[in-house]
Amino acid sequence: MPKPRDSSTGKPRAGGVVSREDWVEHAYSVFITEGISALTVEGLAQRLSISKGSFYWHFKNRRDLVTAVLDQWERLATDAVIEASNASGPSGEHRLEALFRRLAAEDDARPSEQSLYSAGNEPAVQAVLERVTERRIGYVAELLGVCGFDKDEARRRAVLSLSILLGLRQLSVAAPACLPSGDRQGLWLSALQMALGADRFPPKSTGLGG
Repeated sequence: MPKPRDSSTGKPRAGGVVSREDWVEHAYSVFITEGISALTVEGLAQRLSISKGSFYWHFKNRRDLVTAVLDQWERLATDAVIEASNASGPSGEHRLEALFRRLAAEDDARPSEQSLYSAGNEPAVQAVLERVTERRIGYVAELLGVCGFDKDEARRRAVLSLSILLGLRQLSVAAPACLPSGDRQGLWLSALQMALGADRFPPKSTGLGG
């Protein structure tokens, strides 16, 4: 039976049972807005206004929770993005454009992914981060291969594309004043042109820049 929730906070109401799903959903929202280091048992219990005993009823330790949160991050931030890109059109160019459009619309200032790369040596993070990073690079390389690049060049351009993404997001958090004001789509258009080559993807062929 669903737990009664406070409509203003999303937390289980007083007397409601806090399930494993509740813990994961709340921890995921904290991860997205504050980063992986904010996922502490005591801190989450305080936010949910419950005792830490509830946590240990559902999880062995913090690593168990972090794994569940990162599994959800992988589904939402990689699996769903790839699925939407694949549904956008038949050609590699169409799917790359859809992917970059989506990236242009996201909030780069969220610290979630940056915090993962900073915590990459944490056992609960490392395996998932390597798997997700490789899948993202592999997907972009696959689309670039469809666009006509050979395997090695497609891989190089895919690595550079992900590096641009991570760099822009890091700048958005650490030094936002260094980025062109109000020109997010222009930045992503330039990134897409760099990935495909301006001769293959001239500015007039996309709505990203205007």
